Amino acid sequence: MKNVHLIAALALAYCLTTQAQTPLPAHFQNLDFETQQDAQLSHWQLRINTSSIPARATDKISTEKGQYSAILRGENDQKIILLQTLNNSFAGEYLTVIGMVKADNIEGKGRLYAMTQDGTGRVLTNSTWNERFLPISGNSDWQRYQISIPLDKGVHKITLGAQLEGKGTLFVDDLQVFVDRQEHTQASPLVPKLYPADKDNEFEQGSGIQLSQISELQHNSLIKLGRVWGLVKYFHPAVAQGLHNMDAELFRVMPAVLSASTASEVNQVLDHWLDGFGKPVFCSLDCQSRPEKTSRSVDLSWITESDYLGDKLSQKLLHLVDSPKAKEHYYFDYEATNNVQILNERPYMQILPHDSGMQLLSLFRAWNIVEYFSPYKHLPDEAWDKQLNLFINAFATADSSERYQQHLLKLLSKIDDSHSKLWGSNVQKINLQLFGQYRVAVEIRHVEQKWVVTKLLPGYPGPLQVGQVITKINGQSVVDREQDLWSMLPASNHVTKYRELAKHLLKSPTPELRIELDNGQLITTSAIHSQDDTFKRKEANQLPSYRWLEPGIGYIDIGRLTRSEVDEMMASFKDANALIFDIRAYPKGTAWTLAKHLLPGPTTFAQVEIPETFYPGQFTLKPPSKIGKTNTDYFKGRIVLLADEYSQSQSEYCLMMLRRAPQAIVVGSQTAGADGNISMFTLPGGYGSNLSGIGILTPKGNQTNRIGIIPDIEVKPSLEAIRASRDNVLEAAIEIAKSDKFVELVPSQVQN
Repeated sequence: MKNVHLIAALALAYCLTTQAQTPLPAHFQNLDFETQQDAQLSHWQLRINTSSIPARATDKISTEKGQYSAILRGENDQKIILLQTLNNSFAGEYLTVIGMVKADNIEGKGRLYAMTQDGTGRVLTNSTWNERFLPISGNSDWQRYQISIPLDKGVHKITLGAQLEGKGTLFVDDLQVFVDRQEHTQASPLVPKLYPADKDNEFEQGSGIQLSQISELQHNSLIKLGRVWGLVKYFHPAVAQGLHNMDAELFRVMPAVLSASTASEVNQVLDHWLDGFGKPVFCSLDCQSRPEKTSRSVDLSWITESDYLGDKLSQKLLHLVDSPKAKEHYYFDYEATNNVQILNERPYMQILPHDSGMQLLSLFRAWNIVEYFSPYKHLPDEAWDKQLNLFINAFATADSSERYQQHLLKLLSKIDDSHSKLWGSNVQKINLQLFGQYRVAVEIRHVEQKWVVTKLLPGYPGPLQVGQVITKINGQSVVDREQDLWSMLPASNHVTKYRELAKHLLKSPTPELRIELDNGQLITTSAIHSQDDTFKRKEANQLPSYRWLEPGIGYIDIGRLTRSEVDEMMASFKDANALIFDIRAYPKGTAWTLAKHLLPGPTTFAQVEIPETFYPGQFTLKPPSKIGKTNTDYFKGRIVLLADEYSQSQSEYCLMMLRRAPQAIVVGSQTAGADGNISMFTLPGGYGSNLSGIGILTPKGNQTNRIGIIPDIEVKPSLEAIRASRDNVLEAAIEIAKSDKFVELVPSQVQN
């Protein structure tokens, strides 16, 4: 879910890092909004989409306290952020912002806002990513609102304020900022340490390398360079200490590698380059030694091949790998959840088209991050270690921004991870060129091997109708259209690939599409711009987050249920015969609270594979993960969990937890197969992506990634049900919950 906000966050981060570097105070100012001049708030800015203007104050009529408050007034397509930035962090674990907010006819979302960035401007944490901090909408009087973000290692900048998406007015007043439980003005500011690598800006405007074609020797030499560069980056102690900017080091050695006339000469170039880092001074105190026992290890056998690298280079790389490691590294750290946190990767927001060096840096950076930090690297259909060979030529010779982004999409799709989407400030613009600027305002779904219209979005004039089957688009068969797009859509499995295809099949470069239906009927339909607000709006759901479906059977919408509702909900359903949890949506962190009501005691539900701290490429298993607490009064009725391809990440984790209830089964179809906390990384050109940073396994240690959660009883949406506006998966769940055969299905034996 983080990806929803990443484009805006990265654009904002870039704007903040490129502003004139005027000295900023060490603490936030004017948090009560009382200091103002000419109706403008001192120390505050408003950012409307990508433009900055002075922040406005409003008078005492709309204040919660004092004379003035801040005001954010938005229109349909606007994203407005009230912000103030510090160029420092604080000594503490968490930053908490508390304030008073008031909503006036908000049709979108309003909330308090906080963000941290590292020294390159990369966003480390954004409060809008946390599903616990629910936005406000509609009309509401003044209410207290609180958010918290971690103060991770590497924080150089903190931005806070408020955010409004869409039409309406948000008032903000009386902000308070705490570090842990201490008023932030009493906390010690941490001025970020400036490393030698931070001062090396020689290639900030570009690599100066442009290639129109490469020879076979250059192709093979670049593969070798990418591998050696990545190993040195993560294993050399001088790099760990922040003494070298590895992007700059790559651009310095690349011309000599490309100019070499033999493979042996390439080895000599790389050996000489490695000597330039100085004699390695390895860790001697409080070190991380190479682990003796691991669940998975990166294959580094290639560095032992003296025929490939030469004796001298091979021995030096072996020495780097086998030596103890310091428990600190300039380019990475680890989150509290154990997944890797990629640090200090420069985004190079405005690279020139056909900058071959920058494009190769992008390939090498992404490939090595996956190589050393992905617990799922061994799962793609095509071996990850083959991808450098496949993509070297494409990245070296891409002669436009569009081709570069297309190659990025294809590379990321090879990870076979639904988390690994491409995001960034340029993605939306170039996606319009790659996929089409216009889109028909309907939703479609791959059902019974057919593309079926499932919903008409507000304002769609027709003539397409729900239940119609599409066979051709602008004269091209949907099968051929699928193949054109297939390689550019990252996904863990086929059901998720079809989920992503549904977003793009009905796009076009023109505002009109010719559609052929399965009955041979030809239809011409209008399309609206792909950035139209129609595709962003969600229809108001008038139903409560939980309700009775019929006597004895309760229904819970996990995508809407909040943690504060769980106790009341379970009390109201205490006499139910069965509960149906609809997990075909993204939860709001309720699974842990629900488990206390649904399980009789602590129960193992998963194993977790994590990176070995500060020893790249090594993974170990944590002790089995347990959920629930001793509770003799747990819910003893039947439990049915609904799942499909829209169940992803936390949804899948939730399914694994609740399935451990004694009388629980899963009904539906294969899930997205993308579980595990994500780790983000930036790529040249203002791009970025994610990988699943920890491995989630079943209690017996079997994979869930790509496989997803396998239902006890498979029920897929049917064409007949869609045409009749019925939810046949929910209908099946109700019948199963009432069936005498239910007792034969529990406890669930699937994916133990």
